Amino acid sequence: MRRLLVIAGLLMTFSVAQPAAAAASGTFLLGDKNVESSPDTNGSGITQAFSYTAVASGVPTDVEVYVGSNAASALRAGIYSDSSGTPSRLLASGTLSAVTANDWNDVQLGGSPPSLTSGTRY
Repeated sequence: MRRLLVIAGLLMTFSVAQPAAAAASGTFLLGDKNVESSPDTNGSGITQAFSYTAVASGVPTDVEVYVGSNAASALRAGIYSDSSGTPSRLLASGTLSAVTANDWNDVQLGGSPPSLTSGTRY
């Protein structure tokens, strides 16, 4: 199983894990599993993107999102290709309808997510 990790919180950071053994050890394709110190101040319904360079190649199956105390009732996470630092084409996404505050939330990616390539920006 490969995981995409997004810290939302509304603290937002983005990451994707490698196979289950690597995910258990904290190795991700994108980002990391650090909860950032500055909460996101965007209101609900606002889309926000963060650019990351893949540190390994692999196919993600889910997104991990840390949601702080301002828990939304639902969230959507996605992976986009990068076009000069801005999101371009949606590569994979998933929706979570029951969000848990102050915890990591798992968002399963629908369809067939593409392989992410080490050294490529997303």
